[in-house]
Amino acid sequence: MDRKQGAIPISGVLAGLFAERHWEERLGLHQLFLFWDEVVGEAIARQARPAVIRGRVLWVEVTDSIWMQQLHLQKTTLLSAINGRLPGDGLSDIRFRLGRGMEEMAATPSPFKKARPKRPDPDKQRRFANLLTALPDVETRARLLSLWERNALGQNGDSEESG
Repeated sequence: MDRKQGAIPISGVLAGLFAERHWEERLGLHQLFLFWDEVVGEAIARQARPAVIRGRVLWVEVTDSIWMQQLHLQKTTLLSAINGRLPGDGLSDIRFRLGRGMEEMAATPSPFKKARPKRPDPDKQRRFANLLTALPDVETRARLLSLWERNALGQNGDSEESG
């Protein structure tokens, strides 16, 4: 028997196996692990993470029961946002459970976030303070400087620096 006549390309075997077992569809559902943080937002991503997909149901591990209840109330919105990014029919449901070790995850800052400076830039602070000398009221100057410092540290707005 000539082996070349009965040989089937491996790509054909894999394609058939993927189709038979619906792996392509399942692989598509697992894309959500890649875009979870983006879809749910930073606050939720710190408190909850996708754990497993069984069938078309996503199981999400949550840090505590309060977040579990909050996310349960947002389930329809979350499901819609996630399914908007998934191919095919997407997920049919989301279920929440308390996760082991999630408390540490919530308490640990993301390694991708830039750390905020502990003190504002001294040169910028000095320049701003010099501008404030034109104001006659000492209390107003002190409050404006305090506001500038909080803003420079990112505690009062989105920017890290001002001035």
